[in-house]
Amino acid sequence: MNLREQQYVCAIAKTGSLTAAAKILRTSQPNLSLFLSNLEHSLNVQLFDRIGKQFRLTYAGELYVAKAQAMLNLKDEFDAELANISENAGGRLRMGFQFFRSSRLIPSLLAQLSAEYPRVELSFVEETFSKLEAMLSDNTIDLFFCNCPSKKTEYEYHPLYHDSVLFMTSLDHPLTAALPAARSGVHPWVSLKLFEDEQFFLSRHGGSLREFIDQILESTHVTPRHVMTFDKIETIMELVAQGQGVGFCANSYQNFVGLSRPLRLFSAGNGEKRIEFCAVNLKGKVLPPYAKRAMELVRGLMADRSLLP
Repeated sequence: MNLREQQYVCAIAKTGSLTAAAKILRTSQPNLSLFLSNLEHSLNVQLFDRIGKQFRLTYAGELYVAKAQAMLNLKDEFDAELANISENAGGRLRMGFQFFRSSRLIPSLLAQLSAEYPRVELSFVEETFSKLEAMLSDNTIDLFFCNCPSKKTEYEYHPLYHDSVLFMTSLDHPLTAALPAARSGVHPWVSLKLFEDEQFFLSRHGGSLREFIDQILESTHVTPRHVMTFDKIETIMELVAQGQGVGFCANSYQNFVGLSRPLRLFSAGNGEKRIEFCAVNLKGKVLPPYAKRAMELVRGLMADRSLLP
């Protein structure tokens, strides 16, 4: 930000002398005199009265210097803030999270980032997958974290955690009671055709999980006859745990929810539906170190169950 004009006039006003001001400004007295003459001519007003060798502000000059000094003060503030940004000590990071994981991830993330980057302005948004995509495109957030059912060419995706979408029933469901338990993280397969007449509890459209569920149902040619939709996956998981119906969840969701009863989880469709939990930003956007650090912290939170409540 170049405020040379304001600096020159304020220096003359402060010293009351072209010679003294020229020394402060490290320019010659003739150059400063020519500058002032040209400025007063362009403004069509006299800023200084010449009394001998002294330069005293006119009323117009007083008005000019008051505004010029305010501009110079703002410049000093701006330069200091810009220096912080260039040194990665200051800045702004606006992050988006899907509702389900936000209450578990944001508190730990905020505490750690605030401690490591105290001059970075942090803000968080909790929304659905589709709304987070729209906010990223509108540049109202810098990045968001989500399960990614599809990928767009204008975005850059940073995989942080590998997950899977599983079919869930109650522990004592008659159609699954005889099936083997999961072993070493491998879930037994079950045919969704067996459950077409069951009550399905599904998440509403607009979220990433629902997109994955629709992909599974379409690939298996299964159309549930009885469907109820909910905003919160916690509600769906508890309804299924109590034996009131069936549904789907991501495998990692078990780490985030305390249920009254255990669930049975199964692979369904054409094998286990693999998904990626990613950090997403606009392609070509340069991410500062504190944004990359946020990704590292979320990766750790997703992988380490001990970090989750």
